[in-house]
Amino acid sequence: MAIPFEGSPEEATVLLLHIKHDRRRRAQYQPWLNALPGPQDFIAWDSVDDQSLSMLQCSEMEGAVRERRERLETVWQTEQDQDLVYSKQNLLPSRDIHWDEVQWAANVVRSRNWTMGQSGTGEHVCVMMPLFDMVNHDRASDNRIRFRGGAFQLVHEGDGIKAGEEITYNYEGEGHELRNDQAALDYSFMLPHSDDSRLFHVDALASMTSSSEV
Repeated sequence: MAIPFEGSPEEATVLLLHIKHDRRRRAQYQPWLNALPGPQDFIAWDSVDDQSLSMLQCSEMEGAVRERRERLETVWQTEQDQDLVYSKQNLLPSRDIHWDEVQWAANVVRSRNWTMGQSGTGEHVCVMMPLFDMVNHDRASDNRIRFRGGAFQLVHEGDGIKAGEEITYNYEGEGHELRNDQAALDYSFMLPHSDDSRLFHVDALASMTSSSEV
C-alpha cells in the first residue's frame, strides 16, 4: 500500500498526521501505520538539539537541517491557509498535536517518499511508502519498484527471495545521484567509501579536514 500526495514534504507531513488522527482514515490505513517506526526508533538529524547537530562538523549540512526545520515550522504554525494542498487549518483544525509528533511525521515523509512513474500512464507521482525499512540501498541492485493502482510493487530480479536474504533497491532513480550528504540527512547512512563515484561533498570536506590536521 502507498499513499500518493501532492505538494511539498511539509504538506505531506500534515496529510500523514491527518491520516493518523482521523478515525475513518486511520481505519483505512491501519496496516500502513503499523508498518511505520515509532519516534523512539528514528535516528534523524532534524530531531536533535543544536549541540548534537554540531557533531556533523559541516556547516552546509547543519544549515540544511535548520532550513528544513524552518519550512516545517512555517507550514505548521502559520494561521493562514497559504494556498497549500494540505494545511493544518483544513485537515487538523482542532487537533492538539505536540511538536515531537510533527517532527516524527516529517521524518517518516522525508525518508519514505518517492517520485515514480505510474505504471500504464507514465505519469509521475509522489508517494509515501512505509516498507522502506525493509528495502536497503544498493546502487548495483537490479530490483525495481513500480507504482500501479494505488500500490507499489518490488520487482525482484532473480530466482526468488530466500529466507534471510537482504532485499535491496537502488535509491537513486532515473537521473538522480544520491549524494553522501543527502544519504546522511534523509536516511541516516553513509555510502561506501570504496564507491569512488559516490564520494560527494561530505567526503571532500572530511578529506580537507584530515589533510589540514596532518
